[in-house]
Amino acid sequence: MEFAIKYTAGVFDLHNYGRELIEQNKLEQAVSIFRLNYERFPDYWLTHLGMARALGQEDKFSEALSFAEAAQSMIPKEEYWMRHNSIRKVIERLKTGERPENYLYQDLTQEY
Repeated sequence: MEFAIKYTAGVFDLHNYGRELIEQNKLEQAVSIFRLNYERFPDYWLTHLGMARALGQEDKFSEALSFAEAAQSMIPKEEYWMRHNSIRKVIERLKTGERPENYLYQDLTQEY
C-alpha cells in the first residue's frame, strides 16, 4: 500500500483510502492521507473536501467549513448536479459542530 500511496495513487484513490481509514477508526492515518492528497492535488475540489473531512475529524469545524465551501465552489459545472447535495450535507454538519458522516446520507446515491 505504501508504494501505491507514494507512486501511483490518484486523487480519488487517496480520498477513498482516507475514508476507509475513518471507517476503521484510524483517524490519525486518515488525516495524514487527506493532507497528502491535498498537497499533491491542491487545485482539485475533492482534496478540499478531504481536508474538510480531516479537519472535521479533528473537531476543527471552522477551518473544515472553509475547505468544504471551497470544494463546493470548485466543482466543475458538468459535475455540479451530482456532487452538490453531498457537499451541502457536509457543510450543514460542520456548521452545527458535528463531524461529517463518512458514507452515504439518506436519499443520496453517492457521497464523497
